[in-house]
Amino acid sequence: MEMVVDGFESWPNPTFSKQEDWEAYEAMSGCQQAAHKARLCYAAMLAAAPAADSAMAKHAERYRWLRDIKNTDAQVFVEMHSGEKLDAVIDAAIAASAKKGDE
Repeated sequence: MEMVVDGFESWPNPTFSKQEDWEAYEAMSGCQQAAHKARLCYAAMLAAAPAADSAMAKHAERYRWLRDIKNTDAQVFVEMHSGEKLDAVIDAAIAASAKKGDE
């Protein structure tokens, strides 16, 4: 069964591939062909993957900071603020920690 990922073929095809790619593929052993297919498929999936969302990365940074904090400040932040205000307070605390070298 031929697998196509986001428009990329998973192995050379005599109709659509360059002649030299097809010939090199045909000259490979079965194990080499399987490894070649896996590399092509993996590369296609990586190319088709969505870019990292900067907002999600920021949320993840805030979560890790709250999770890893070494004192009770995290609980105070969460109890006193919510939503965007909580984000701003955490961002300020992260920036202050970075300036002090406490991160």
